[in-house]
Amino acid sequence: MCRFLAVISTEQFDVEPYLRELENQAKNGKNSPHGDGWGLWMKSPAGYVHYRETRPIWERDVKFGKAQILLTHARKKGEKGARISLVNTHPFVKNNSAFMHNGIIHMEGERMEGVQGETDSEMLFHLLLEKGIRNAVRYVMSKYLFTSLNSVFFHDGRMYVIKYVRDNEDYHSIYLRREGNKLIISTESTGKPLPNGTVAEISEDLEIRYWDIFPDKSR
Repeated sequence: MCRFLAVISTEQFDVEPYLRELENQAKNGKNSPHGDGWGLWMKSPAGYVHYRETRPIWERDVKFGKAQILLTHARKKGEKGARISLVNTHPFVKNNSAFMHNGIIHMEGERMEGVQGETDSEMLFHLLLEKGIRNAVRYVMSKYLFTSLNSVFFHDGRMYVIKYVRDNEDYHSIYLRREGNKLIISTESTGKPLPNGTVAEISEDLEIRYWDIFPDKSR
């Protein structure tokens, strides 16, 4: 159970306004507070930056400059969630791919090779890298109970926004909005809601292709 926000732009933008937007969601938004750690991954002029803390995002004292791509996440671990630690804090990163998730997948007791922490979210990230989006979702559906697979997945130069919810769609919302040369993806926002069962595939020049996770409607 989390809040997240992502930005992709054709030009460099100031990161701080979007971190403050996530702070407000985490502290005052739906099912708040979300104070069990926060993190970001961004493509800055100096290269990729991956930063995580275990304290709430609204207690941060670090500032960030400009980026062209940003993923940022505030965590709420829930009663039975993995412990609060850096290794369990989103976003998760492997090579130049990054991932963050909002939801619960009941994978209790399972381990996957290469996964460093204990979260279902990091295991979903590795499934996406291994199997691709459609096959990973079908695999999770065949094996586990879950509330939501909502996530942002940056991979091979494209941002994939995945919306698939089985419980509490009001909380597990995703909105897309355009601000000039930027696209913003957020769990709470004005903007266009992403329909359930849909992926928004966004290129670095901000072209969006929407596609159904289940083209044959087998859900």
